[in-house]
Amino acid sequence: MTTEELDLLIFRIADIPFGMDMEQIACIREPEQAQLQADRVFRFDEKLRFPKKPVVYRAPMLLIPEDETPVSALLIEKPDEIVRIRTDAIRPLPRLIERALPGHPVWGVALIDQKLILLVDFYRILGQNTDP
Repeated sequence: MTTEELDLLIFRIADIPFGMDMEQIACIREPEQAQLQADRVFRFDEKLRFPKKPVVYRAPMLLIPEDETPVSALLIEKPDEIVRIRTDAIRPLPRLIERALPGHPVWGVALIDQKLILLVDFYRILGQNTDP
């Protein structure tokens, strides 16, 4: 991989495709294998404040971040794939959205196989407050 490329973990939540930089992810585990305290596991849909309709995880997996102490994990749906993309295929969010949502975990979009993928920063999403 060159500095002009990025490996993205692609997964879907509520049929919305998301991508996360693999360099931020230490490992992917089934929830039973992770042996984490329940208060250190966060649901992706709650962190991004999805509409009140409950998200059902049919094949849940946990993402464990690099360099996180104490260890936290993010619950997602089983990933679809890992894709290597060129950084010039990434577009930042419009400035209006960035100003309205400073520090939001979604930081850009990528076009992969004619589909828009929302790019999420793992460290930002773990820092997001879930209170209304």
